[in-house]
Amino acid sequence: THHSQALITITQLTQLSPTEQQLLQRHDMLAIATTTDDDGANANNTTAIALLLAAYVTLEVAFWMIFRNVLVPRYQKMRQPDDYRVGRDRSQLFLRILERLEAAARAEDGDCDNGDDNGNADSTVLPKLEAFVREWFYSPTHVAEQTLIQQRRSSYLKQPWNVAATAAAATTTKSQNKCSNSNGVPDTFKARKDDMNEFFAWAFFALPYEQLKQEDWMVQELERIYETLETRHSMTFEDGTSAPHFRPMRLSLDPLQPNHRPLFIYILFAVLNIVGGIILRCTGFSYHRTSSGVRYWYRRGARKSNKTTETNNNNKLPLIFMHGIAPGGVTLYLPMLFFLGGDGRPLFLFENPGISFGIHQALFEPPPSEHQTTSGIWEAVHLHLGQNAQVSVVGHSFGSCGITWLIHSKYAHQIRQIVLVDPVSILLSEPDVITNFVYTATTARNKKLGVVCNELFTEHYLRRHFAWYNSELWLEDIPSTCQVLICLSELDEVVPYQKVRRELHRVMSSMSSTTPATSLSPSSSSSSLSSSSSSTTSTPQQSHVTYDDTIVHDSTTTKPPFETLIWENAGHAYCVSRPWTWHQIQSTMLRQEQSIFHYKME
Repeated sequence: THHSQALITITQLTQLSPTEQQLLQRHDMLAIATTTDDDGANANNTTAIALLLAAYVTLEVAFWMIFRNVLVPRYQKMRQPDDYRVGRDRSQLFLRILERLEAAARAEDGDCDNGDDNGNADSTVLPKLEAFVREWFYSPTHVAEQTLIQQRRSSYLKQPWNVAATAAAATTTKSQNKCSNSNGVPDTFKARKDDMNEFFAWAFFALPYEQLKQEDWMVQELERIYETLETRHSMTFEDGTSAPHFRPMRLSLDPLQPNHRPLFIYILFAVLNIVGGIILRCTGFSYHRTSSGVRYWYRRGARKSNKTTETNNNNKLPLIFMHGIAPGGVTLYLPMLFFLGGDGRPLFLFENPGISFGIHQALFEPPPSEHQTTSGIWEAVHLHLGQNAQVSVVGHSFGSCGITWLIHSKYAHQIRQIVLVDPVSILLSEPDVITNFVYTATTARNKKLGVVCNELFTEHYLRRHFAWYNSELWLEDIPSTCQVLICLSELDEVVPYQKVRRELHRVMSSMSSTTPATSLSPSSSSSSLSSSSSSTTSTPQQSHVTYDDTIVHDSTTTKPPFETLIWENAGHAYCVSRPWTWHQIQSTMLRQEQSIFHYKME
């Protein structure tokens, strides 16, 4: 059949006229040329893709070499520690921490009568102090092994047939649970004198012990610390050291242990930051930089028709926001910030490139210090709102440390409201935050910590530019002119939720003249939220003075209460992506503002 069809086709071709045969030949040549061009274009596209891929791989390899051979050695270098806010009286800082531990230990055991009036040794406090010291130590070998096991476990989950390996990982986890903490330190561990010398030298002097011994006043302060422990609790330490098996955590002295991130990751978050900037500009924000190098976004408040100033417009406090450790900085917070600031109040969004994966800024600009940050913030506030502007300050996670700096700054009296969301600054002298985020985050149950915790620029900021002793927020230090809202997540992987709750109870109990703090469950509706907590806010007494959209505070009023929002079954940064939590925060903030502003007198 095919042979017959071929003969018919040949016969038909021979019967064509010369012109028709010429046209047919041209058509065949054009089809062949088109096919050749398509093949050539495909080959060119394949070559271009291969070249781009090769260029990208080369770029990544070059970045990896720069990361290992240039950036890591550069950021390992030590720097001069920041001055302590307490001056040279370091033993008093230790005593303050010790008294808090004593009160917490006795309150936890319901045994407040043990010990004498000077807080001398008792059976309730001493075990807690020993556990406190033990939790500040870690096993380098254990942490390294757990990190490797975590990595292997991730690969085992992708290979369900590897039953033996999965069982081995589970066995290791069970053995880990026998330790007193996730750092692999057993309950029987007893720190020795040399270990404590290194720990106290870092904690209260930010120096290695060998350098501390060169300053007589430092040696005297260290001896006072030991005398305090022995006098109050008969706590002493045997000579010797536990190294290399166990070592104290020394955040600013221990070497950086960053993990390499592909350059693509930094490019991705740089693009995210650019997109966030475009969104901010389209919504009325403008970008600024202070004389101290602090970068921020600012949006003017909605003006009244007959006013020349936007300060405190519509009885709304201008809002200052400081973000936590987050890729892209404020970009990931924008939905929440647009909601909280959606009522037309002025908004300040301050950036911290050192904790934002900002490679382009982190490489060429040193992170701003505490003084540079606070002076920059107040410079921005005074520039846009005037010298007497009153503000509300909101800090998430690491941003709560910036709030600590602000309440110890020159213009702290201008802060009228403080909102702390997942605050890492409370109880920063406890080992939990440093342990959870820096030393064992790669073995944590929540993988989201591993995404940011051991990133190079973040580690550099935390280990070389962060002074814990100036960043811890003591609730007693908050100015009496402030209304305070503290938002906690019950399953927070970083913040020690239970300890913070007990600390809030301790502080509120010590303030006999204030109203007890209110704990608001997230299961409450918006209406019940407002009604259940409004009774805890005391309204300042009215003064017979004429004001023009200003805030008044009567000096006779007592310290305002600490209100709390608690989100059950929630982890760190839970509220950033949950709109219903934004509503709870906003409702409480607005109610607090009603007690801050006075009614305008006619």
